[in-house]
Amino acid sequence: MLFLDIDKFKNINDIYGHKVGDLILIEFAHRVFKNSIPNSVIARISGDEFVILVKNYKDKDEIRNFTSKLVKSMGQPFKLGVYSIKATVSIGLAFYLEGNNSINDIMIQGDLAMYNIKKNGRNNFVEYTSDMKKLITGISITEGIKYKELYMVYQTQINPRTGIIECMESLVRWQSQLLGFVPPNEFINIAEETGTIHELGEFIIEEVFKQIEIWEKNNLIFLR
Repeated sequence: MLFLDIDKFKNINDIYGHKVGDLILIEFAHRVFKNSIPNSVIARISGDEFVILVKNYKDKDEIRNFTSKLVKSMGQPFKLGVYSIKATVSIGLAFYLEGNNSINDIMIQGDLAMYNIKKNGRNNFVEYTSDMKKLITGISITEGIKYKELYMVYQTQINPRTGIIECMESLVRWQSQLLGFVPPNEFINIAEETGTIHELGEFIIEEVFKQIEIWEKNNLIFLR
């Protein structure tokens, strides 16, 4: 499975407009079909992401050589009217039955490998390895925020002499559709390693302030 993503495609849309961006997607798709191994399954799965499933091949080196040539062919400028636009590609490569047993597993591994190459320079390909597994949580944190899988719970701190709630502690929780319930001590450490901790922090602050506003409207005002 080859997982392809056009590098910095948002920049192309921003600079040249979405009509030009659409034309590049069409030409990109044509190049994928033209350069792919016969009898492959090719699909566009989202905005600028494509996958190629190679069903029959001689050995892994054949696929690696094919992927390398694909990166080079995609690196040729796209000539659209007066424009000559360079749009490189990052490709994640995953082989079936290596630590995976479903199409979902191999898709995740290809996505992880692609994410890894984007972090390390783009315009290239990398093969999935088991040490990339921890990245899945980092990627999924962003998805979890997007799809509202992360949520806040609140723990009261009560003055034992007066019985009055003096402050509230906010705690982030994550019920992932892909990973199930992920304990905070796991995903926060990985968020720090993968650089998603800032995004997570912004999410927490925003959610807490929303909750404070709700409490204040109901005359529940805490000191801290």
